[in-house]
Amino acid sequence: MTEYVVTAGKLNFRRSASSADPGNILATLRRGHLLHGEETPPGGDWLGVSTVLPGARDEVDGFVSAQYAVESADPVAAPVIAGVPGDAAAHGLILTLEQLRKLAPTGKEQFLGPLVASCLDVRAHYGLNNSALHICHFLAQLAHESAGFRTLREYWGPTPAQRRYEGRSDLGNTQTGDGKRFMGRGYIQVTGRANYATYGGLLGLSLTANPVLAEDPLTALNVACLYWKKRGIDDPAGQNDLKEVTRKINGGQTGFAERRALFLKARQLWP
Repeated sequence: MTEYVVTAGKLNFRRSASSADPGNILATLRRGHLLHGEETPPGGDWLGVSTVLPGARDEVDGFVSAQYAVESADPVAAPVIAGVPGDAAAHGLILTLEQLRKLAPTGKEQFLGPLVASCLDVRAHYGLNNSALHICHFLAQLAHESAGFRTLREYWGPTPAQRRYEGRSDLGNTQTGDGKRFMGRGYIQVTGRANYATYGGLLGLSLTANPVLAEDPLTALNVACLYWKKRGIDDPAGQNDLKEVTRKINGGQTGFAERRALFLKARQLWP
């Protein structure tokens, strides 16, 4: 089973592989929506897929045009939700895969690639500062939150702390199963129904109906930049206040020693 991501601004999800009948349309999907399925037949015009539709909770089967969906593992073809990838050199700073591998040697290319291709552009789209100092703080925090760019999903035990996600009103977890359903996802581990609703709404994506969409690297990058902006983290980053940056990310100082080590390594790579 292959995972695909919608690349069109809007894409009709249909009951059958036919565009002739308007009543055949089950829903309209937005850019970035995740699908699971195969070409029907291979090399044809349609993808037979399953997905959770906006506003729903269970997966349904249907068809979409193969022209407007790509394999989500492809970091180049997958869409940037905010803005169009540009020339990183225009920002006065370059991020390379080699540098990111030095920062996080065990990081997975599927998570590193989108940062190389889009990090500076997406940050610029949200009005964030792309100075070397700001980027070092940003990448160090993302590297810690994602276990060295090895995962965009919280490792689930569940641990005692994870069991306490269930029913937490401060996270908006009001329905049975919300604790695990809205576990931490992304480069910055967005957690809880309320956060999924907030950032999904800002991006025009139904993250509450389709939580795993928050694991898509380019969706996760947009969420991370939005979180950084909404929390005003560029200010302490510009003052090189690592403790305050960490507090705004974590709510405390959990993992501070590793965050500091990652930041110092990043400063060697982007002085």
